[in-house]
Amino acid sequence: MKTRDLAAAAVIAGVAALPVSSWADTATSPFDTASHAVPDRPAANASGSPAHRATANVEDDYLTDFTDTIGGIDSDGDGVRDDVRKYIDDQYPDPMQRSAMLRYAAAQRDFMMRGESRASAVDGLTRVFRSLECLRQLMGQWGSDQSQVVFAMMLNTKERWIANGHAMVNASGHVYMQSRDDPCAQ
Repeated sequence: MKTRDLAAAAVIAGVAALPVSSWADTATSPFDTASHAVPDRPAANASGSPAHRATANVEDDYLTDFTDTIGGIDSDGDGVRDDVRKYIDDQYPDPMQRSAMLRYAAAQRDFMMRGESRASAVDGLTRVFRSLECLRQLMGQWGSDQSQVVFAMMLNTKERWIANGHAMVNASGHVYMQSRDDPCAQ
């Protein structure tokens, strides 16, 4: 098993890990769905219509941001990388679900970018957890599962993996409480 396969498994399991090498110098991307196919998942739902795409072959469908910056390209300044925004806009036609997923992506990006100190890392991870609570409330377990696809897209370079790892270390040891009020309220 290669490092990129272990890293992809860590993302799916929701565990932060630092890769030994970058994916940029490998023959395939961690988003190559052909090598990570799920044989027991049907290609269509019960009505026979095409199933919602749980993952995308990002190389074919989206211009993926592999820049060396942690934040990546955010041309409209909304806090979400442009390639991640396009994926979310395309995958989530329901405005509430799309808004919740964009909120998660913005919180995750902010956490990675500002996690250099304990206080900012704890604050950032609190926002990430709150956005995940909102996804769970709106979409159930499926929303939580889908957040892992977005998270994997956001950790597509060595620099981003390292920044996320540092932020996770800085945020560790804090007790994160579930929201008492509506997690979807801004």
